Amino acid sequence: MFRPIANLLSSPQVLCEVIKSEKYKSAYKIPDPEFRSLIPGLKYRDVKLGDGAVVERGDVINVQYAGKLVGGREIESTETLPGRTVTIKVGSDDLVKCVSEGVVGMREYGTRELLVAPSMHYPDRFPDSIMVFDVMVRTIVRKANK
Repeated sequence: MFRPIANLLSSPQVLCEVIKSEKYKSAYKIPDPEFRSLIPGLKYRDVKLGDGAVVERGDVINVQYAGKLVGGREIESTETLPGRTVTIKVGSDDLVKCVSEGVVGMREYGTRELLVAPSMHYPDRFPDSIMVFDVMVRTIVRKANK
C-alpha cells in the first residue's frame, strides 16, 4: 500500500486526500487530518500556541525537534544533542527543509506537528516515506533584518 501512495505525493492535493483517508489514518496512526498547508508537501498542526514573538523567515532561532516515520520509527531528535536544541536560520538550508520552513509563523515556546512528504525531508534515505516532525521553538536568538 505505502509504495504506490508515496509515488503520488508530489501533488499536495493527493497528499491531502491520502491523509484524510480513514484506511490510511488507521494504518499509520495519523493523529489529526486537519493539517494546514504551508508549502507543497508540508502540512502542519499547532499543538500548543506559544506566547512569545512570531518566527519569520531570516530569524535565527533555537529549536527542538524529533522526526519519525509515520509508522513510529524515530529517525532523529535533538534529545541526543548537548543542550537539546539546534540553532538555525529560518528558511535556510541549515537543517532539514521541512523544519526550517515549518516553523514560520510559530511563536516562541509554541509546539507544532509537521506532516512531511518525501520531497521535503530525506528523499535519498526515505524516498517512499511520509514523516512526522514534532517541533518546538525555544527562543528567537536574532530577528531578521528588515
